[in-house]
Amino acid sequence: MTSNPIIKYLSSPIVLLSIPFTNKGINPLQERVNPPVLFGVLMLPQSTTDVNENLEDVAIDSVSFPVSLTSLDSYRHISAGDRQSGVYTALMDAGLTGKAVSYMSCGQEVYTLQCESCGYEHKVAYNCKLRFCSRCAGVKKAGYMKKYINYIESLNADNIRFVTLTIKNVAELRAGVDKIRDCFVKLRHREHYKRRIDGGLYGVEANPDDDGKWNIHIHFIYYGAWIKQSTLSDDWYDITGDSMVVDIKRPDRPSDALRYVLKYVTKGVDASDGKWTGEALVEFVVALSDVRMIQAFGCFLGKVADKEPFDCPNCGYRLWRRLDSEGETVYSPLEIMLWKVRNGRSP
Repeated sequence: MTSNPIIKYLSSPIVLLSIPFTNKGINPLQERVNPPVLFGVLMLPQSTTDVNENLEDVAIDSVSFPVSLTSLDSYRHISAGDRQSGVYTALMDAGLTGKAVSYMSCGQEVYTLQCESCGYEHKVAYNCKLRFCSRCAGVKKAGYMKKYINYIESLNADNIRFVTLTIKNVAELRAGVDKIRDCFVKLRHREHYKRRIDGGLYGVEANPDDDGKWNIHIHFIYYGAWIKQSTLSDDWYDITGDSMVVDIKRPDRPSDALRYVLKYVTKGVDASDGKWTGEALVEFVVALSDVRMIQAFGCFLGKVADKEPFDCPNCGYRLWRRLDSEGETVYSPLEIMLWKVRNGRSP
């Protein structure tokens, strides 16, 4: 059986699943070398001869997108209904072949990580993490929660607010997203808001509407003083020139505000919704391909929780060899370091 080349040659973080381990014995290389502990995200080069120059990227990061599942079957979420939705066809017709194949491969490929020290094995599944993938949206939400939850819960809950800002529906998605982000920056730079907002986290939500236009919002949480909704509405209208619909609330718990923001901006695309035509999906993918849809500002900058490496549950080691479906080594950080040593290069 030939392994999927999309998985074999993918340069993307992996998703770790909660799956039973089996012990395959001791790796003979264990006694010959004990490489340093490395941190980062596992990146998969095109072959075992391709050397990853960034050694910080050769270990497993279990924080990025954790998933806990009881079986592999529950992760195989690309159903016949999804195929019938036209997502794959729309992407292929637009020439977005890589994204189309990645979307259809999501959750379908399962392969093995083998501890470089003791040979312990751990199953992983390919996760496309495309912005429009509804299943991956939940995974990304969990990742963002883990990044910011510790910081937001360290703040005084009485000074945390949740805000929604809107603009009139627009015909062009990219123009609308650029407008709402620019207006949001102008709002925060006004003296009234500079004194009241210490920092926060915002996300942009965009959905097609019944009239064929785009409905765009900014959802954000901030830490600071209370802002009157009437004042915020007047100022937002003054900046946008056409929009005054805003909402501001104090959440029951800080974590609720964070979940609320992430719920909207990481939800993916509902392929069963008739508003998401093939044209709308392609515009969403192309127009926002280089746009950061979630961004921290002010006191929230630099407050992301440190990423934790994935330790072998059997021996505690942090370097993992990746095997394909036939048990052949596709990528080995240990072999890369040995290659560098043999060729006179510093590991």
